[in-house]
Amino acid sequence: MIVKSKDAKQRRFRGVSFDLLAVGPKSMVTRMNYTADSIVPFHQHPNEQSGYVISGKIRFKSADIDEILNWEDPGPGGFYDNLGVEGKQPHLVRQMQGKDDPGFVHSPIEYNFWDPDSWYRQSMLVCAITRYDTPLLMRYEGLDPAARYQLKILYTGPFDP
Repeated sequence: MIVKSKDAKQRRFRGVSFDLLAVGPKSMVTRMNYTADSIVPFHQHPNEQSGYVISGKIRFKSADIDEILNWEDPGPGGFYDNLGVEGKQPHLVRQMQGKDDPGFVHSPIEYNFWDPDSWYRQSMLVCAITRYDTPLLMRYEGLDPAARYQLKILYTGPFDP
Protein backbone atom coordinates (compact mmCIF):
# COMPACT_ATOMS: atom_id res chain seq x y z
CA MET A 1 0.00 0.00 0.00
CA ILE A 2 1.42 3.38 -1.01
CA VAL A 3 -0.25 6.65 -0.04
CA LYS A 4 0.20 10.30 -0.86
CA SER A 5 2.01 12.25 1.80
CA LYS A 6 -1.13 14.15 2.77
CA ASP A 7 -2.97 10.82 3.32
CA ALA A 8 -0.24 9.18 5.40
CA LYS A 9 -1.28 7.59 8.68
CA GLN A 10 0.38 9.24 11.64
CA ARG A 11 1.91 6.84 14.15
CA ARG A 12 4.12 6.98 17.19
CA PHE A 13 6.83 4.50 18.19
CA ARG A 14 9.21 4.74 21.14
CA GLY A 15 8.52 8.42 21.59
CA VAL A 16 8.96 9.49 17.97
CA SER A 17 6.10 10.34 15.64
CA PHE A 18 6.20 9.28 12.02
CA ASP A 19 4.05 9.23 8.92
CA LEU A 20 3.43 5.83 7.34
CA LEU A 21 3.87 6.27 3.59
CA ALA A 22 4.10 2.70 2.27
CA VAL A 23 3.85 -0.81 3.67
CA GLY A 24 4.90 -4.09 2.09
CA PRO A 25 5.34 -7.64 3.37
CA LYS A 26 8.95 -7.01 4.47
CA SER A 27 9.34 -3.26 4.16
CA MET A 28 7.94 0.01 5.37
CA VAL A 29 8.56 3.58 4.19
CA THR A 30 8.11 6.31 6.77
CA ARG A 31 8.80 9.98 7.23
CA MET A 32 10.30 10.23 10.71
CA ASN A 33 9.48 13.44 12.62
CA TYR A 34 12.35 13.79 15.05
CA THR A 35 12.59 16.72 17.44
CA ALA A 36 15.74 18.13 19.02
CA ASP A 37 15.19 16.02 22.15
CA SER A 38 14.31 12.75 20.38
CA ILE A 39 16.18 9.71 21.66
CA VAL A 40 15.30 6.39 20.08
CA PRO A 41 16.42 3.40 22.15
CA PHE A 42 18.39 0.68 20.41
CA HIS A 43 16.16 -1.69 18.49
CA GLN A 44 16.40 -4.13 15.60
CA HIS A 45 14.76 -4.54 12.22
CA PRO A 46 14.42 -7.83 10.33
CA ASN A 47 15.41 -6.19 7.06
CA GLU A 48 17.77 -3.53 5.78
CA GLN A 49 17.05 0.06 6.70
CA SER A 50 18.04 3.28 4.99
CA GLY A 51 17.17 6.91 5.39
CA TYR A 52 18.19 10.43 4.65
CA VAL A 53 17.90 13.79 6.40
CA ILE A 54 15.71 16.36 4.68
CA SER A 55 16.73 19.18 7.01
CA GLY A 56 18.79 19.54 10.16
CA LYS A 57 21.21 16.98 11.58
CA ILE A 58 20.86 13.55 13.09
CA ARG A 59 23.36 11.42 14.97
CA PHE A 60 23.08 7.64 15.12
CA LYS A 61 24.79 5.56 17.73
CA SER A 62 24.82 1.79 17.60
CA ALA A 63 24.09 -0.11 20.77
CA ASP A 64 26.94 -1.20 22.94
CA ILE A 65 27.77 -4.74 21.84
CA ASP A 66 28.27 -5.73 25.48
CA GLU A 67 24.72 -4.60 26.29
CA ILE A 68 23.35 -6.72 23.46
CA LEU A 69 25.30 -9.83 24.41
CA ASN A 70 24.58 -9.52 28.13
CA TRP A 71 20.95 -8.39 27.98
CA GLU A 72 19.88 -10.92 30.63
CA ASP A 73 22.88 -10.34 32.92
CA PRO A 74 22.02 -7.70 35.55
CA GLY A 75 25.56 -7.66 36.93
CA PRO A 76 26.89 -8.52 40.39
CA GLY A 77 24.17 -8.69 43.02
CA GLY A 78 21.44 -8.06 40.45
CA PHE A 79 18.42 -10.07 39.38
CA TYR A 80 16.87 -10.78 36.00
CA ASP A 81 13.35 -12.08 35.46
CA ASN A 82 11.61 -12.76 32.17
CA LEU A 83 8.05 -13.29 33.31
CA GLY A 84 6.94 -14.91 30.09
CA VAL A 85 9.45 -17.77 30.17
CA GLU A 86 9.17 -20.57 32.68
CA GLY A 87 12.51 -21.02 34.39
CA LYS A 88 13.45 -17.34 34.02
CA GLN A 89 10.94 -16.04 36.55
CA PRO A 90 12.34 -17.07 39.95
CA HIS A 91 10.71 -14.13 41.71
CA LEU A 92 7.21 -14.44 40.23
CA VAL A 93 4.67 -15.35 42.91
CA ARG A 94 2.05 -17.87 41.88
CA GLN A 95 -0.93 -17.30 44.14
CA MET A 96 -2.31 -20.78 43.34
CA GLN A 97 -1.00 -23.93 41.71
CA GLY A 98 -2.18 -24.67 38.17
CA LYS A 99 -4.17 -27.72 39.25
CA ASP A 100 -6.11 -25.55 41.72
CA ASP A 101 -6.64 -22.69 39.26
CA PRO A 102 -6.97 -24.23 35.77
CA GLY A 103 -8.63 -21.11 34.35
CA PHE A 104 -5.85 -18.83 35.66
CA VAL A 105 -8.37 -16.69 37.49
CA HIS A 106 -6.07 -16.10 40.47
CA SER A 107 -2.66 -16.89 38.95
CA PRO A 108 -0.36 -15.33 36.36
CA ILE A 109 -0.39 -16.65 32.81
CA GLU A 110 2.71 -16.80 30.63
CA TYR A 111 1.74 -15.13 27.37
CA ASN A 112 3.76 -15.51 24.19
CA PHE A 113 2.97 -13.26 21.25
CA TRP A 114 6.14 -14.07 19.36
CA ASP A 115 6.13 -13.12 15.71
CA PRO A 116 8.94 -14.60 13.56
CA ASP A 117 8.90 -11.46 11.41
CA SER A 118 9.25 -9.10 14.37
CA TRP A 119 12.43 -7.12 14.92
CA TYR A 120 12.02 -7.32 18.70
CA ARG A 121 14.14 -9.71 20.72
CA GLN A 122 12.26 -12.81 21.85
CA SER A 123 12.41 -11.76 25.51
CA MET A 124 10.38 -8.66 24.62
CA LEU A 125 7.60 -10.72 23.03
CA VAL A 126 6.62 -12.77 26.05
CA CYS A 127 5.11 -11.66 29.31
CA ALA A 128 3.08 -12.71 32.32
CA ILE A 129 -0.43 -11.39 32.63
CA THR A 130 -3.14 -11.65 35.24
CA ARG A 131 -6.88 -11.34 34.94
CA TYR A 132 -9.83 -10.14 36.97
CA ASP A 133 -7.82 -7.60 38.99
CA THR A 134 -5.50 -10.30 40.33
CA PRO A 135 -2.23 -8.56 41.22
CA LEU A 136 1.00 -9.63 39.56
CA LEU A 137 3.31 -10.25 42.50
CA MET A 138 7.10 -10.53 42.68
CA ARG A 139 9.10 -11.52 45.77
CA TYR A 140 12.80 -10.83 46.25
CA GLU A 141 14.26 -12.32 49.40
CA GLY A 142 17.66 -11.82 51.01
CA LEU A 143 18.20 -8.30 49.70
CA ASP A 144 21.04 -6.33 51.22
CA PRO A 145 19.40 -3.55 53.29
CA ALA A 146 22.47 -1.35 52.82
CA ALA A 147 22.48 -1.73 49.03
CA ARG A 148 20.65 0.44 46.53
CA TYR A 149 18.57 -1.38 43.92
CA GLN A 150 17.14 -0.05 40.71
CA LEU A 151 14.07 -1.69 39.20
CA LYS A 152 13.74 -1.64 35.41
CA ILE A 153 10.47 -2.84 33.94
CA LEU A 154 9.73 -3.37 30.29
CA TYR A 155 6.00 -3.21 29.73
CA THR A 156 5.08 -5.26 26.73
CA GLY A 157 2.32 -7.47 25.55
CA PRO A 158 -0.57 -7.64 23.16
CA PHE A 159 -2.55 -5.13 25.21
CA ASP A 160 -1.28 -1.57 25.25
CA PRO A 161 -0.15 -0.71 28.80
